[in-house]
Order: sequence, then C-alpha cells, then structure tokens
Amino acid sequence: MTLRNTHTLCKNPAVIMPLLAALLAFALAGCGGAETPSPTAEPTPTSAPAPTEPPVEEPTPEEAEPSPTAAPEEPPPAPIDAIRETVLTRASDPEVVSATLYQLMSVPVPGGESVVFHFEDALGAARVGCSGHAVVSQPEEGTAYTVQGISVFCGPTSIAEPITAYPSQGTDPEGQPATVIYGEIYDEAVVAVRVFYDGGEVNALIIGGGYQAMLPPDATGVVVRAYDAEANVLFEGVPSSSP
Repeated sequence: MTLRNTHTLCKNPAVIMPLLAALLAFALAGCGGAETPSPTAEPTPTSAPAPTEPPVEEPTPEEAEPSPTAAPEEPPPAPIDAIRETVLTRASDPEVVSATLYQLMSVPVPGGESVVFHFEDALGAARVGCSGHAVVSQPEEGTAYTVQGISVFCGPTSIAEPITAYPSQGTDPEGQPATVIYGEIYDEAVVAVRVFYDGGEVNALIIGGGYQAMLPPDATGVVVRAYDAEANVLFEGVPSSSP
C-alpha cells in the first residue's frame, strides 16, 4: 500500500468507519476473553496443640504441715555403760575417768559378758592408769547391764613391761566360777599369752590390746608368760596382787 492510497482511505469515511468498528470489536473480544489469574491463597499453617499441664493437686493439711523431726535413736545398752557408773562412784576425778574409759575386750558368758577395760584417774596431782575386769549381766536383750563383780588395778601411766597381769574372779563360758587372769598388751611383738598354774595351763584370749584367761577357781602357782612370733619369751611373771 502506498502513501497515496492510505491518504485516500482516510478521506473516505465509508471505508474507514466499518474498518474501525471491526478493529474495536476485535479488541473488545480480546479483552473480554482473557482472565486475570487470581493470586493463589497461601495455606494457613496449622499450629501444634499446646501441651496440657497436669492438674495441680492441693496438698492435704497433713502434707502441708512439715512433720516434726524424729528424735535420734539411742544406742542400745552396752557393758561399758554399767562399768562406767560403777567406776565413777569410786573415782577421784570423774571427768578424767569419763574421758579415758574404754572397753578393751569381752568374752560372752551365760547371762552376760566378762569385760576387760581401761581408764585413767587422778591421784593427787599425779595421773594413774588403771586396768579393770568386770562381769556384767543382762536380764533380757535390750535391757541395761548390771555389774556383778569388778576388779581394778592402778599404777603409773608409763608401762615398761610388754604386758600387765592381774587376778580377778568371774565366770567361765560354761557358767562355772573361775579365776580370771587379765591384763593389757603394750608391745606389738606379743602374739601369745599363756597362763600356767599347778596342774595345768591355759592360752589367753587376746583381743583389742587386752587379754584374759579363765582358770579353775582354786588355781595356785599362777605364772604368766608372753611370747613373740618366734616363741621367744618376752615376759614372765606372777599376776599383781595389790589393787
């Protein structure tokens, strides 16, 4: 198409109007057929269910109030308790005795125990060491002990000999009367103590730094010997007879 022909069309309304109407109809049809896409809705996130708290139980009146503190249980009766009471009645200085009294060993006898013990006491301005033996009885389990017999020997607190040896009276494990030879061991080399008497001998029982041997009640000629591991005699002597 030339410029002149175009110019001719522009001057001829009969030709221009139908053409414009057709173009306008085409444009409107194109606009009406096209749909503008709507934005896609985002899915709403689902929240996790909140954790369920357990119900709070109200404390009962008994639970709300603190229970009183239980009193500490008292220790069961011991032989040394009865011995302490007896010794304190004869002590020159009860405070010293209470602070130094302890049990060395014991041997069960019918109805009670045969006990060897140690304590210190004051004799004027001097301090003395004491070894003792007591027979204590207990009527029933859990009840307090009672002293049936007691013997105490006191002397210097410094002992030069490997052992000490003292006589006493008591009961043997068969419940028969017996002469008891007891003492303390001060030399760690001592491993055995034997007690000889006219017509026999007895091996002493050694426990916790003390020993005791039970002889017939009428035993005579008693001699005590202490031995080391090589059977060497470390001590030989008669029991002290002066309390």
